[in-house]
Amino acid sequence: MPLPLSREDTFKISLRLDMKLPEDSRPKFIFRFLTGRGQKKLAKRLEEFDKMTSGYETIDESFKILGELIVGWENIVDKEGVA
Repeated sequence: MPLPLSREDTFKISLRLDMKLPEDSRPKFIFRFLTGRGQKKLAKRLEEFDKMTSGYETIDESFKILGELIVGWENIVDKEGVA
């Protein structure tokens, strides 16, 4: 992973199952790099997962975290192939 020089820098992640696709058409999620403070806050939130008693609560929190970290995507289409 490249070293970020700015809090605005981003990196892309593709799911393992999509790695067989050509690079230019592979679905990618775009994430913003976290500052040290942001990494500490995320670590604290992830520690809270152990205290959650409901699978629904864990899933909801996971989606909240992803919603805060994902800043975009590329080549993501629905089942009809529409972006």
